[in-house]
Amino acid sequence: MERTDMGIVRQMIEQHTPPPAVEKALKGLDEAIKGKVPPIWIEPMANWAGYCADYSFESEIKLSDTACGARFDPGSAALARATRSTILHEYAHRLLGQGYGHNGAFAAMRLTLALRATNLPDPGEHPDWWSVKLYDVQDHLDDPLITMPQALAWAWSVAQELAPTSQTADECAAAIKTRWAKFTDAQEHRAEREEQRKIQQKQSARDMAQEAEREKRTHTQDKLFLGFVALIGWAVAIIAVMH
Repeated sequence: MERTDMGIVRQMIEQHTPPPAVEKALKGLDEAIKGKVPPIWIEPMANWAGYCADYSFESEIKLSDTACGARFDPGSAALARATRSTILHEYAHRLLGQGYGHNGAFAAMRLTLALRATNLPDPGEHPDWWSVKLYDVQDHLDDPLITMPQALAWAWSVAQELAPTSQTADECAAAIKTRWAKFTDAQEHRAEREEQRKIQQKQSARDMAQEAEREKRTHTQDKLFLGFVALIGWAVAIIAVMH
C-alpha cells in the first residue's frame, strides 16, 4: 500500500504515486468541505466512475482507474475536477448513510460539498457545483408527492444556506437529514390535505346534485298541484254555468 503526503490514497494498480487527477482533486479538499474524505481505492471498472461500497464509517470510496486517468496519467485540471466530482458524490452517500439514495437530501448534501469545493483555487475551470446533475435527484422522477423540480429547489436552498457556515460536513449531513424529514412530512400532510379537499369537493358536488334533484321534484310537484287546482276550478265554473 503506497501512502501519499495526504495519507488517504491507496491503489490496486502498480504505481508509486497517485494519478495527478486524484492528487489535484484531493489537495485542500478536506479543509474546503470541512470534512474528512475517506480512503480511496482505485481499481478497474467497466461501467462506473466510482461508488461507495457501503455507508459505514469505515467504508472506502472506489474510483475507476480510467475515469481518474490512472492508466494514461494526464495532468489536466478538467480531469481533476471530474475526479473531485466523483469523490464528492460518493462522499455524500457516505455522510448521509443508507436510505437516501439520490433524493432531495442527497442533492442538498452533494451541492453543499460542491459549493464548498468551488472555493478551491482552480483558475480557468467551471465551478464545482456545475457538475451536480439531475442524476443526483433522480429518485423523484416518478414521485407523486415531491417532484424533481421541488426536490432540486429545496436542495439548492438548503445547500446555499449551509455551505458558507462553519459546520462540519458531518454536521451539515445531520442538519440536512432533519430538514428533509420535516420537508417530506409537510409534503405528505399537504398530500393528505389535498386528498381530503378532493373528497370534500366530490361530496359537495353530490350534495349540490341531490339538492338540484330535490328542487326539480318539488317544482314538478308544484306544477302538478297547480294544474290540479286549475282543473278543479274549471270544473266548478262549468258546473256553475250549467246550473
